[in-house]
Amino acid sequence: MIYDSIWKPAGVYKKLSGFVTAIDFIQAAVEVQSDERFEDVRYIVKDLAEVTGHTLTPDSMTDLAVIHCGFQSVNPNCRIVFVCFDENLANVIKSTLTSKKLASYPVEVMGTVSEAKDWLGRQFDLQNTERVKRLVRY
Repeated sequence: MIYDSIWKPAGVYKKLSGFVTAIDFIQAAVEVQSDERFEDVRYIVKDLAEVTGHTLTPDSMTDLAVIHCGFQSVNPNCRIVFVCFDENLANVIKSTLTSKKLASYPVEVMGTVSEAKDWLGRQFDLQNTERVKRLVRY
């Protein structure tokens, strides 16, 4: 798996490509959420559009959900949007990360980065009730 993390003033854009293993996917998430800048992040875009294959399963998404729950105490004001063409993977991501037992951050799956930005722009800041749109700059 190859990935780049681009830190923006209010968030992180993470582009993944190639074959993605569950372990690498989770380690990449922990890397961002362990960074001291994560406290101020209001969004994470995980762009999976160039992923050619993966070993991601409901179990690995459950592991990711548990990690999100742990990091929610560091930053309760984040939302995560995945850009994904693979309908099966999109369903696994959304059904697991938004389930009542595992939900932490607001999560959405979109087909394009543009749709992801639009979704982020419609989200309210969870602490200040200001629109995140003002913070999202690509």
